[in-house]
Amino acid sequence: MTSCSSRLGCIDLDSTGQVDFSNLYFPMEDSWIDLHAQVALVNGYRRSAIYDLQRESYLFLRKPLSEWLEKCLPCRKAALYDRVREYYDDADEYVNKLLSEEILFELPQSWIGRFPRISHDLNIPGHLLSATLTFGAVQVYLLELLCGLGLRHLALDVRGKSAKEVDSLRDFVPAELPIQSLTLWWCDTKDGELDEVVRHWKNRLVFSEMHVTLAGTDITDKKGGIDFHSLKGVLFPSLTSMRCNLEHFLVSLQYNVAFYKHVCFDDALNVYEGSSSIYSIGTLPRQRCAATDVAEILSRKTLDNAKKDDTDICSDCEFRHMCTDTRIPVARGNGRWFHETECPYNPYICKWNGEQGYRTLFECGVVSTKDEFTLDHNRIAMMNAEIWGE
Repeated sequence: MTSCSSRLGCIDLDSTGQVDFSNLYFPMEDSWIDLHAQVALVNGYRRSAIYDLQRESYLFLRKPLSEWLEKCLPCRKAALYDRVREYYDDADEYVNKLLSEEILFELPQSWIGRFPRISHDLNIPGHLLSATLTFGAVQVYLLELLCGLGLRHLALDVRGKSAKEVDSLRDFVPAELPIQSLTLWWCDTKDGELDEVVRHWKNRLVFSEMHVTLAGTDITDKKGGIDFHSLKGVLFPSLTSMRCNLEHFLVSLQYNVAFYKHVCFDDALNVYEGSSSIYSIGTLPRQRCAATDVAEILSRKTLDNAKKDDTDICSDCEFRHMCTDTRIPVARGNGRWFHETECPYNPYICKWNGEQGYRTLFECGVVSTKDEFTLDHNRIAMMNAEIWGE
């Protein structure tokens, strides 16, 4: 008999490596099934996603089954198998997979209620979580001031700058700066330059992780053309940019993650919401200013509350609580939000732009404008039948 560490504590394994329930002191006929406390079910238009927020991973399941699980868990094990068989031919294998990965877990009826669901309480202190500064905005006093307002993640947009110029910024970034991560947004560099610069920065930093993101200089904004040296281009969602973790999930339930407590400073110290807004919400003076001056500008932010659950199309997407979409949401008079540009993922047919079978929202009969949001459900059903055969 061996034991292993599970998300429910220390669990005994039998000689075959399977969980030995004998030491859990409940008869298998009393076996009930519940969802792990750090697992969330998120329903899209056509399918649902299981967010494993502790392991920072996800998988998909049929939407009707997800809706049943939300309504009926905890339930008896036999009832779960019966329900899964309605949607999957290999029901036993599918349930066993969810149990083995501890998405679902077995417990006696008397234990129900001992594993409470994720609390949606969100308490992130301070006025800021993250900020992006262009090359000319980097000043020691400003960084220290932002940290005083709660800054945790710093990004420096150094696109178009030489390795020597990027290296020179180290003199303006205190080694003991209390941040969790530092990201350099840089263009393609000459052979060897990137590794050398990263090594110099890592040798200096004390508390933060170091990341480098290579980005082209021609990030184009639909309204403003090629913008100045800042993160002004729209960073569209992609599978590689998804963030399936507890903090991101909790923030997304109440706010727009791309804009919540995030600002961008350009060389003239104009302040923008998030990293893709094209409208300044204020300007800092070149001379030293007080934290209250920055806090007053931050109070003018309007996009934090544009959460995905209140946004056209996004509210029908199973990825909405792990998405990093920086498109600028636009308010509609009815309290909803919409986007003027189309996301590369179409949640109504579960296809990414570039995948075989992809159709645009217009082709699916989806209309989202400043005046209306309408879905042609019959056309969407026809498209799904054509693509998926169902």
